[in-house]
Amino acid sequence: MKKKKEENLVKIAHAKNDLVRVKPRNPKKKLLLTLPPCPSVNHAYKYVKGRRFMTKEALMFMQVANQIVEREKEKQKYTIEDKGVWLIVEITYYFPDRIRRDGHNMHKVLADALNGCAYVDDQFILIRDMEIKYDKENPRLEIVIYPAKYKRVEEKKDGREVGASKGVC
Repeated sequence: MKKKKEENLVKIAHAKNDLVRVKPRNPKKKLLLTLPPCPSVNHAYKYVKGRRFMTKEALMFMQVANQIVEREKEKQKYTIEDKGVWLIVEITYYFPDRIRRDGHNMHKVLADALNGCAYVDDQFILIRDMEIKYDKENPRLEIVIYPAKYKRVEEKKDGREVGASKGVC
């Protein structure tokens, strides 16, 4: 009965276009990933006659990322959380050189690459850039994905939320 109630809350919240909050099934489970460097948004798309297309570089990254995620999910016995469970995505960048780069320009491509294989919907991820390091021999992205702390939030009749506190998504 409780599961059914939470599913109904998700449907209601989506209907209201609200920020859904669903309790994670595995609140302490993490998915650890090591991916190749991600193309930035500037290199991931090209425009032809006003239409946007993904570049071969970005498509290759997405394919490789998907394969790595599927392998790691099986190896780490990780199951994807339900839609509405907010996830933290921590990223540590290992760049091959000291050329100025903006890690934020990689968020879109990375979020799209992991969408559907590491999580259900990238609407429910909170990306955190942890560090930028240099590794000429092995440039990569080290990613940790885990559920955000959950606290049930209720809505008063006047539309205000009650029950939220610090650290709650």
